Amino acid sequence: MANKSYCKYHPQTPSRQYCPSCDIHFCSQCVKPDIDKNPCPICKNELDSVGIGNTITPFWERIPRFFAYPATTEILIFLTALSVLSLGTMVNKMLSVLITFLVLKYGYVILEHTAEGHLSSPTVSASNLGKGNHLPLQQVVIFVLMFFIIGGAFTVGAVVGILVFLFLLLSVPATVMILALEKNILKAINPLTWMGIMSRVGKAYFVLYGFLLLLFAGAGIAKQLLAPILPTALFAMVATFFSGYFTLIMFNLMGYIIYQYHEPLGFDGVYEFEDSPETNTGTAAKTEAFLSEINILLAEGMIDEAKKRLKQALAEPDNFAQYGNLDYHQRYHKLLLLSKDKKEVLTHGEQYITALIHSTQSSSKAVYVYADCIKFKPDFYLSESEHTYQLAEAAQSQGKYDLALRLVNKFAQRYPNNPDQFDKRLPKNPAIPKAYFLGAKILFERKHQEAQQKKYWLLCYVNFQIIR
Repeated sequence: MANKSYCKYHPQTPSRQYCPSCDIHFCSQCVKPDIDKNPCPICKNELDSVGIGNTITPFWERIPRFFAYPATTEILIFLTALSVLSLGTMVNKMLSVLITFLVLKYGYVILEHTAEGHLSSPTVSASNLGKGNHLPLQQVVIFVLMFFIIGGAFTVGAVVGILVFLFLLLSVPATVMILALEKNILKAINPLTWMGIMSRVGKAYFVLYGFLLLLFAGAGIAKQLLAPILPTALFAMVATFFSGYFTLIMFNLMGYIIYQYHEPLGFDGVYEFEDSPETNTGTAAKTEAFLSEINILLAEGMIDEAKKRLKQALAEPDNFAQYGNLDYHQRYHKLLLLSKDKKEVLTHGEQYITALIHSTQSSSKAVYVYADCIKFKPDFYLSESEHTYQLAEAAQSQGKYDLALRLVNKFAQRYPNNPDQFDKRLPKNPAIPKAYFLGAKILFERKHQEAQQKKYWLLCYVNFQIIR
């Protein structure tokens, strides 16, 4: 029962990766093991796996869940059906063998299912009950063989017999687990294999054994308490139900031990994130992983490095969208404001505003970015007239009328029409009359400045005639 290691940035979360160079543990929120092959977010060197066993909740912390495991509608119906079938044992004793056989078959299915990391119960179906056809029979063969070994040991001497009996009793969970995983009775009867299981699981194996004894005893005590007070037929049903219920708990518990210790046991094919919400894939996952990397750099006080990596990411071609990833733009803009990098705020500001304008869901944010930029340079404006007009529209729709008027003021001087107004072959600028119309509308409806709004109407009319 080794101590867990925890993430430096999420102290309550067990770590999943470790960087020897930085001596830092990372959890799955910091470094996504399902996203390509991520290096250390800080030094970019290769990370070491801590092992997913470090992230799995120890079985001794999940004891109440094991007791609730068989309490699903499907399993309860299965056990109830077997309980009703047990009424026939008063006529035909062979039915009890069939009932035990079915419980054990489903128990082995549960063990395998849990060992793979599936924490919900498998379906009770003909296909599942058909799995591992001979496993219960092979387990009986193992028990019979143990019985003869114990008998032979007692012929040598009482002390030897007791020691062999205790060792074989301790080995029973190991034989069950080996048989379920290997489907090989020869491996399951090999004492060296038992000892390998015990040594790799360590102290937890003995804790498991203690719980299994308590479960086995619990089923027996329940039957002893109920036997004197229940009619024979009803007792047969209740006893069958309790025996089956506690048996399935034991198989679930043994399966979870394999799941928890699958790496030292050399068991592959475990579903690592079975207990977690579905993880993101593709573009969303890459964005999440990269922003997590930026958060770690900021936590380490490496602001310049964070800015550098964001700038590089935004400069990459086909960065998830034509105008770049908006999450990257947002983070980069905030860092530039924080560091008061005037030149880069203005250079990146136009890029970010352009990206926001072309994003139908985020165009309103462009107004706030523009407001940040003019704090650094009051006469800041965009190079594209159409973008400026769209920004003014967005400001007007948000009730920021002064900002909208600021954007349309001297619009024609900033974005002039073709100087040769009579050459119809050269393009004109349709954004100019639209901008002055918007300014006139704001001055008339919101500012009630008649003189100014007449000036804007005139500018709108003149420029409209030019582009006709």
